[in-house]
This record gives sequence, structure tokens and C-alpha cells, in this order.
Amino acid sequence: WPATTPNTAGQPTCRRDTGCMLRLNTPTQRAPEGASCWICLGEDPDEKGGRLLRNCSCRGEASGFAHVSCLAQCTAKKLEQSPKLGRFKCLNCNQPYGGDLALAVATGRLDIYKRKQMPKANPAYLSTLLDIGICSISSQERSQGKYVYQEALDIVRSNPMLPYSDAVEVNALKGMGTILGNTEEGVKCLKMAHAHAKRIGAHGTVGEIEQMLRLCERGRYDVFSSDEMRQSLKDSIKSNGKDGETSYKARLLLAKTLGDEGKVEEALSVARSALDGARRTLGPEHSVTEGLHRLTFNLSSLQDWPKSAHEVHLISDNPDLNNKSAAVVRLAKGGSGKYVVSFKGNGEDKRFKANISQFRLSVGTPVVCLGLVNATHLNDKQGYVMSFNEERERYEISFADFSLGKCLVRPHNLKIII
Repeated sequence: WPATTPNTAGQPTCRRDTGCMLRLNTPTQRAPEGASCWICLGEDPDEKGGRLLRNCSCRGEASGFAHVSCLAQCTAKKLEQSPKLGRFKCLNCNQPYGGDLALAVATGRLDIYKRKQMPKANPAYLSTLLDIGICSISSQERSQGKYVYQEALDIVRSNPMLPYSDAVEVNALKGMGTILGNTEEGVKCLKMAHAHAKRIGAHGTVGEIEQMLRLCERGRYDVFSSDEMRQSLKDSIKSNGKDGETSYKARLLLAKTLGDEGKVEEALSVARSALDGARRTLGPEHSVTEGLHRLTFNLSSLQDWPKSAHEVHLISDNPDLNNKSAAVVRLAKGGSGKYVVSFKGNGEDKRFKANISQFRLSVGTPVVCLGLVNATHLNDKQGYVMSFNEERERYEISFADFSLGKCLVRPHNLKIII
């Protein structure tokens, strides 16, 4: 788990109010013109200036948007009615909110409970504290996470007869250990969490904590092998189900680890299988689905690319050169836009200058789009050649930022990255 990022000011960096500012490091979308909050039906910012946001899989250009303050009010009421609700899900598409939006909603909910002077031992209050802790870790607001986990521990320790005190203590100690990392205090928190989890029979949590402790003993708390990631996936499926968000995250990490170990085919198989399930269960716009999509593309490129990503096939009236393999060496000097191409024939290495239209790029060649008129947002964007459309005489380019999709581009609007 990542090292703790100190907060120099000593205070939570996310303000504790329903108008909390978001850093938007997750795929949270801003509302288009004409969109309205599905809770209050208002189109303007709320009274604290909070704009409409969406971080779910709701279909439709303007559907699923809401104010953070409205979401906080809605979830506060629902959590009081059902303490087992846990992290809030979109009522329309049933996808859990994540990242900074989930953190903002949870902190807004806590602010509402404090204004109502809700007893701190209330299940809704404690559940909200744990939600903030989980979201603060993923959003790198670790000082805030440490603060709320300590508050949850203080509450259950001063009220030991609560029926849910053991479960809260296990989760708070595990979260605190995650934040503190491989330190003496962090290991102590994990060992305490392990003992409590074992006593109450939380077997999935026991397995996760044991793995974290093993990594601490080796001094490798941020490096995982594929075998360790497989075990983590099994533990996650056992405790969260095969279609749980955490289980798909574990599949993503397993595929990444296999790729890092050079097991590209196995990694691609895991990533493709997980991507199909994530699209169906979490939705196409979920951050885990996006991560699986990007990883699948990268792994497919590694598998399909030729030995040299700059290998080309010549187009020439000369039959000795036409459709022969060559290699792009560099961009020619003088600003002509031509490339120096190397062709090995009859035991000789012949080099000559050629325009990009005088050869065919191979699949996987990295390129940058330039001079586009009807799709100016794609200019200067990096992508990869996927195929050549003979009928339209354009390359199909898939962009590194997969949210840009694919596009057919004329050869003269491409620059090879060398």
C-alpha cells in the first residue's frame, strides 16, 4: 500500500462541509448544459456553489447528475433507515460512487449528522466514519482517514457493549494500519485487527491482513508477486463475491502483476475476462472498468506489435522495393516532413528519404495526430496504428487515452514517434 503522505497543515485537506471542493482525480463528469439534479431538479449550483457532478454508469448525456449536498442529504436519510447500506450507490444505475465524489458525499453526510447532534454510537454515524476512511485512502487524503479511524476506535472502545463494536474496530484498525504502512505503529494496528477478526470469524479479512503482515516482514509492502495477487483475489471473492467491486480491482492488479512479470498472454486473458464482467456489473464509465480497458489495450499491443514498432512496408513502382519490409530510422533534417528509411536488400543497407504516404505503417506504430481540422481535439494526441482502411486510404488510430475512442486519419496528418 502506498506510503503515508503527510499533511503539513495538520488538518484534513478536504473541507468538512457539503460544498467540499473536489480534485477530480477520478472520472467524475461535469454536467452539460440543460442537465439537472435528479434529487432537487435544480440546474444551478447549490447554495454553497457546488456544481452538478456524476460518477456512475447512468445512461444519457444529461442523466444521473446531482449536487454533492443533495447526495449527502439523501444518503444520510437512507443510512439511518438501513445501517447496513454501507457505501452509497447511485439509485438509478446501482453503481457505487468512488474516489473524490464518494469522499465528498461521505464528509457531507457526517456534517449533517453532527448538525443534528446524532449520538456518535449510532450505526449510521460509525458507518459514515468508516466510509470516509476508505474513500480517503483511495483519494490520497490520508491525514483525514487517520483522523476518522481514530474517532471510530475511540467511540467503540468507550461503548464496548455495542453489538457491532468488534466489526467496527477490525475495520478501523485495518484502515489505520493501511495508512501507517510498514511502520512499528502500522504493524501493531494490523496485528490487533488480525486478532479481533480471527475472534469474530471474519475469515476473508483475516486472510487479507495476514498477507499484509507477511509483506511487512519481508520489507516488501509495495511489491506483490502474481501468486500473492491470486491469493488476494481468492480472499476478495470469498468475502465480497465474484462480482464485487473489490474483486474486480483484485483482477486488475493480478493482470498488471502478470504483465510486469512478462506473462503477457496470461495477463491478457485475465484482463479480458475481467473487462467483460466489469462492463456488465460496474458499468463502462467506472474507474475499474476504465483501468481494465486501458490495460487490455496495452497488453494487446504488446502481443500484436512486430519486433520493431517502426517496421514499414514500402509502396513503390519499383518491383524490387514494392511491399518490401523496411525500417524508419529518424525524421529527415530540413523540416521537409520526410523520414529516413532503411532497406536491406542484396546484403546492402540502403537508406533513402520517403514521405509517410510512400510506405505502410505496421500495427502498433506509435504516432501523433497533427493538422486535423474537423477533430481538432485530437491534435497532439498520441495513439497507435491498429489497421489501414484501403477503401478510405486512412489509418485507424486508437488513442492512448482510450476515452477518445478510435479515428480514421489520413497519412499526412500523422507523425511517427521515434
